[in-house]
Amino acid sequence: MPFKSRLLLGAAMVTLTVDANAQQPVLEEIVVTAQRREQNLQQAPVAVTAFTASELEKAQVNAMIDLSSRAPNLFISNASASPATVRTFLRGAGQNDNTIPTAEQSVGFYVDDIYQARGNALNTEFFDIERIEVLRGPQGTLYGRNSAVGAIKIVTVVPNGETTGKADVSYGRYNEFKTRGTFQFPIIEDKLAASLSGIYMDRGGDRFNTVLGRKVNERKYGGLRGVFHYTPSDDLDIVFRAFWTRDKNQHNSVTAASNLDGRPISGSFFRVTVPFVPVGRTQQNGFNGKLTYDFSNDWNLEYIGSYLSLTDDSFADVSGGQRLANGTVRSNFNILTEVDNDQMSHELKFSGDLADGNFKSVFGAYYFRETTQGYLDSRIIPQGIPALPIPFVVRNETNLDLATDSYALFGQGTFYVTEQLGITLGGRYSTDQKDATANFTGTSGFPVFAVAPTTRVTTDKKFKEFTPKFGAEYQASDDVFLFANAAKGFKGGGFNGRGNTATIFQATFNEETVWTYEAGFKSEFADNRMRLNATYFLNKFSDLQLQAFVGAAGAVATSNAGKARVHGLEVEATYAATDELTLRASVATMSDKYTRVDPTSDVATNRATGLPTTPAFEGSVGFDWNVPVPAMDGEIAVGSTYTHRASFFPGTVQTFLTRVKSQDLVDARIGWTHEDGQWSVTASGRNLLDRHYTFTTLFIAGVVNARYPAARREWHLTAKYTY
Repeated sequence: MPFKSRLLLGAAMVTLTVDANAQQPVLEEIVVTAQRREQNLQQAPVAVTAFTASELEKAQVNAMIDLSSRAPNLFISNASASPATVRTFLRGAGQNDNTIPTAEQSVGFYVDDIYQARGNALNTEFFDIERIEVLRGPQGTLYGRNSAVGAIKIVTVVPNGETTGKADVSYGRYNEFKTRGTFQFPIIEDKLAASLSGIYMDRGGDRFNTVLGRKVNERKYGGLRGVFHYTPSDDLDIVFRAFWTRDKNQHNSVTAASNLDGRPISGSFFRVTVPFVPVGRTQQNGFNGKLTYDFSNDWNLEYIGSYLSLTDDSFADVSGGQRLANGTVRSNFNILTEVDNDQMSHELKFSGDLADGNFKSVFGAYYFRETTQGYLDSRIIPQGIPALPIPFVVRNETNLDLATDSYALFGQGTFYVTEQLGITLGGRYSTDQKDATANFTGTSGFPVFAVAPTTRVTTDKKFKEFTPKFGAEYQASDDVFLFANAAKGFKGGGFNGRGNTATIFQATFNEETVWTYEAGFKSEFADNRMRLNATYFLNKFSDLQLQAFVGAAGAVATSNAGKARVHGLEVEATYAATDELTLRASVATMSDKYTRVDPTSDVATNRATGLPTTPAFEGSVGFDWNVPVPAMDGEIAVGSTYTHRASFFPGTVQTFLTRVKSQDLVDARIGWTHEDGQWSVTASGRNLLDRHYTFTTLFIAGVVNARYPAARREWHLTAKYTY
């Protein structure tokens, strides 16, 4: 049955359960800060999808990777083999290699308004979350660099002075044990409050290593966050946070595929043929503070400061292993990576109203500094090399010292010509100063063993960019809101940290820029029971940054491949059929095309026809149904979501061996909550059809043909207590 037919059938089956005589409900109002000020979601003139804490729980969004497909045209997966690192694409743009410190993101990540520069620790397990906002479209004016096609904002809970808390414990497939807890309490009544939150997870292996004869892919995760909220007066508000997380894992062991048909050589995505157990350790800690002072004339001053420290060490195979004629197994491509990263930021922001409230503005200044020490050791053995007593064929070692200083001035204002019509103008001027020192050592083990001398390179580069925004909004009626925007975003340029030679490293690439034109509407009708939001967008990319393998040593180089265009439609609908039943659906499309290609680029060499990770279609339908059951002293909650994503190519090598096939996934949950709201028990499952699919592929002719399998069917049983 075609997907569109299944979509309509699913919606129809759910609708049949509606009692036409039931009490008429209304949808919950959602407040977002997408424009750095509080607004009703339905009156924010940007394409944004927001999730409250309860919606995240219903959708089984427990980590960053779980957000994939929960917002239109958003794809999030692990970055290659690391379960702690994310690879994110939105509206046709993203970053395939987030584990190297010279890589910049196309989608900005923010936790409590703090920019997260590195993707290495972004796949954190969520706890004490108030809401998450997914902003689509360039956020260069208010959020700055590396938010070229959007931003993801995580907002954590701020203690309000009450004594409250919650805790849950769950057990799931692969012996996964997880517990989370949050406790809020007052220290000085009406002045100082605090909260302490923590999480611990221990998960067994979900893959079997046929060489070692044991299960692999184990993971342990822990985190703590402490928050102080100080309100010495009605005008001054201070929030201070400190946190620590640690992720210890065996990486996501990859599967070698056949060069003939692309099927797993081991017979299953979850049977691994690698002669060692990969190791990954990621730790992040830091603190941040936000000070807000409200002036008496409808203006406020906000200062946000932060410090983050990150260490990420790993030793992983990315080939899937090769069984030789003599019966032994070897890794054809393994990588040792060590990263020590520190970042700090300061932001000063003024916002307020002028012209009797008809002009709403925000402007400020931003400073960001990042320093990184990195070590990369890669070893490659081409598949055609016979079994020899040589431990490697080509080995390259790179030591990196990187520093980035970023400065920005920004401002944005909306003038309301009438009560219904508003015009927005904004702009941001950014400067990035990047300095790098790199040492390269190459070793050849075949056919003649040789060690090359170390080459030292010192270089620097300055990038400047102005990112304007033009917008219009119109409140057509109480229930219909229209908006249109034209905005520019950019992703920072830089050096090729995986270049493994001085020549490749010094081949710097320029900023990637994108102009986005979008128009949409947000509506609520049927007495606020139905919410329908839609956006059409057109992205025009220049100096498109794409990664490719170069040479025989596994070097990865980023270059500016040319220009491209992506356009599509995004539709989200929510219907409160009754007080008990809510229906959900979304549809997203993308159509992409290269409009100018550098003839020396990998796009031209491989004759790529489409942009990486740009599926033509995504769609989902789902429902949430709460049924009061007096006999059980509470209510039963049932929910399910069906998602379809079309096939795509993760990179510029676009053959049947690298295509990621289309996906059809079903998630569901059923739970009981006591009538006083304190106790609940929930059984939940993801990928219930047990679809075996990959989230990306890695192909280097004659060296690697590997698949990175996504999680198979999972189930969890969770008990929660709130007081």
